[in-house]
Amino acid sequence: MKYFILVLTIINLLTAQGIHFSERSTLIKDYGDDRKISDRPHLALPSTQGILVLVDSSGAGPYTAWGNKHECLSFNPILGYLEFVNRGYSPTGDLYVHQTDIVFTFWTHDLAYEATLHGRACYPSSLASENGPHIGFPILDQVTGTWGHMGGQFDAGGWFSGFWDPAVNLSGNVGAWTSIPKELPSGDIVFFADIVDSTIRYETWTTDLSLQQAEGVFGPNVDYWGADCNGGVCYLFYYDLATLDVYYRTTTDGINWSPETLWDITYPTPYANNDLEWTQMALTDAGNPILVFDIEDADDLTYPYDHKTYVQVADGAIPIQLSEDIYDCGWYPTIATGGDWVVVLFLQHTNEEEDSLTRMDLFWCYSNDNGVTWSTPYILTENFPVRPGLPQLAKRLDPANGNFFYFFLTHSVVDLDIMWMVYSCSEHRFEPCALWVGWEPIVGISENAQNPIPQKLRLDVYPNPFRKRTDIRYGITEEVDSPDTEVGMLDLSTKSEFRKNRHSEKIVVSIKIYDATGRVVKTFPHLTHDALRTTHIVWCGDDDFGRKLPAGVYFVRLEDSETSIVEKAIKCE
Repeated sequence: MKYFILVLTIINLLTAQGIHFSERSTLIKDYGDDRKISDRPHLALPSTQGILVLVDSSGAGPYTAWGNKHECLSFNPILGYLEFVNRGYSPTGDLYVHQTDIVFTFWTHDLAYEATLHGRACYPSSLASENGPHIGFPILDQVTGTWGHMGGQFDAGGWFSGFWDPAVNLSGNVGAWTSIPKELPSGDIVFFADIVDSTIRYETWTTDLSLQQAEGVFGPNVDYWGADCNGGVCYLFYYDLATLDVYYRTTTDGINWSPETLWDITYPTPYANNDLEWTQMALTDAGNPILVFDIEDADDLTYPYDHKTYVQVADGAIPIQLSEDIYDCGWYPTIATGGDWVVVLFLQHTNEEEDSLTRMDLFWCYSNDNGVTWSTPYILTENFPVRPGLPQLAKRLDPANGNFFYFFLTHSVVDLDIMWMVYSCSEHRFEPCALWVGWEPIVGISENAQNPIPQKLRLDVYPNPFRKRTDIRYGITEEVDSPDTEVGMLDLSTKSEFRKNRHSEKIVVSIKIYDATGRVVKTFPHLTHDALRTTHIVWCGDDDFGRKLPAGVYFVRLEDSETSIVEKAIKCE
């Protein structure tokens, strides 16, 4: 199979001129795996500045995240919640969903889809929607063994509840191999699918997936570039497989679509023979599209193939190269936006090895002016002990706290390059992979922080679980003894004076309590207390109107002007 791909590539190169679409990403199929591996312990590691968490492992090998079209990780900046979905350990096509808050205070792990619709799920996508979490996934037809149905599922219990409604067959057997959900301004959900006949299908459903609102097909002879909903509008981008002309359509309700419109792009030609390979896009908060893509050297037949990554920030704008020429490979880009910030994540080849021993590290660039100017690339995984691969960004940033969210895979059996595993079609493609999710501060925001001394919020809920009342204890502590902070490097007399001044400072915070659906049920605004002292308030399990709330899971969120922290609270009968 490995040499079959190379033969097809050589045939393609003989007839190539200019830029064309690389066939490699369409040749790999999902073969599943008969083996299971035991649960891995929850593990958190420091990354460059943020936190990286091992959330799960997949017996499906790298195929749970193969291809950057579908989006396994999503973030909702309004709620401050993150969702990740992946295939499980067994070859049954089960899907597991993981949810957390912005700083990974806690994690929930749920089994959502259990291969109940026509067959097993593949290539799952996550949607951290405001009205409750969603996932989308294509389904391999268990009778024919071919791509078929668009699947979708809704967490009717709301965030962190795990009460997933039964999965919905959105389309029937249409030959879909993606099912990517997006939340429309209307609150409905639109799912996009690449179809095996080179068309793009959309399915628009109500939030709870109980009623189809619209369906349709765009094409023919097109491939999905990317889609996003932000700034009150939804964009779908796709390109002609023969000409590589890029087109887009817009909608606000998923029912009425604008006419097909040509997007003006002039592809760079860094090589004598050029392939267009991986594409993605995102909308700024103002609703303006930004496109990312990579160009491959079609004459390079030795893995890792030479690539360069580019970003185009407006219709007709000249693409900007983000990858560095000192690395022969810069590829597989994804993009995230929020506020005036844009982040692009991509891979660069950082050792001299080839094939399975190649090392592809994660690099990222940021813009703080919606893509007009860009930073040089930062390396995210330089000291990570094994080879990372198949990375993606959550499409939304957290501009309030200055963070972006990402994930990648590593090989659980032998330390091999993940991208090589799927490109080569070797036997290693069946072996399990570990799944990592992390957050990282945007360097530009960190550099511009007003307060050089980091404040750390403290929040405790006791008793927990509780029946009639619980104490919410909160405060701000300073890690003054840490050698990694400016305060920790002060001498003892200076530290003492610092503590004295901080104890006299008044801090204003607020506490909000959310139910499992993400709805605010109780607010304690404008709480003033002395810095470095712990204060408490009493919550009697009621809402803002004094009504007793039902038993269940609630979330207490403490926030000041800079950051926030969340604790789970369980109310019993």
